[in-house]
Amino acid sequence: MAVNSTSDIELLLDEYRNEFDRAASSYFAWKVLAQLPTNDDQILTALNHNAGSWILIRHSLQMTFIIALGRIFDANRKSLTIHRFLETCRSNVAQFSKNAFEERRIKGNHGRRPDYLDDYLQGVYEAIESDFDELLKVADEQAAIYSANYKPLRHRIVAHKDAETFLSQSNLYPSTNLVEIEAMLEFLYRIEHVIWAMLVNGEKRALDFFSFDRKAHVTNDLEDLIRKLPI
Repeated sequence: MAVNSTSDIELLLDEYRNEFDRAASSYFAWKVLAQLPTNDDQILTALNHNAGSWILIRHSLQMTFIIALGRIFDANRKSLTIHRFLETCRSNVAQFSKNAFEERRIKGNHGRRPDYLDDYLQGVYEAIESDFDELLKVADEQAAIYSANYKPLRHRIVAHKDAETFLSQSNLYPSTNLVEIEAMLEFLYRIEHVIWAMLVNGEKRALDFFSFDRKAHVTNDLEDLIRKLPI
């Protein structure tokens, strides 16, 4: 996938971030709505007054998560998947060079050269293809977990109502694991930040450098909203 301007990787990064946000936000919102009422009798009683809507919202969040995660790990290289994103970065590694970094900073400063730029450029890390090869190896590991445990659920139950699977669909759910799911989401979050650090800050960071804060953000926001509702 060739790119023609210095903004293309930035645009892909933004879209990848949007894909991740859909998956992570819907998952953690579903988890909050599944767990919070079991720990608060008042909330449980209030929600049971509108049980139909409550069930629909939880189901919609679960389906959104499964679909969004599937889009990220889709084997179709024509789609914007985690692999397509990293492969595009690798094939356009020039956009991670000091020259490209310099151009973006000047452009971001309305065409004027920032006073700090000369000194900053001395410490800018220029990514090389092997940086993305390393990330792709880890992506392969995560994709294998998705394919084994979650792709069948998406294909046979969510995206299609497979006739042979329908009556025995409960057999697919035991292969899912919330700890495993959150580990996948954490990986996807860290990929976003590793690429962002190289592209925007000119820094090379390990995956574990970044703390996964999406869970806390969604959980706190939704719990705060629910507790503000008339009970």
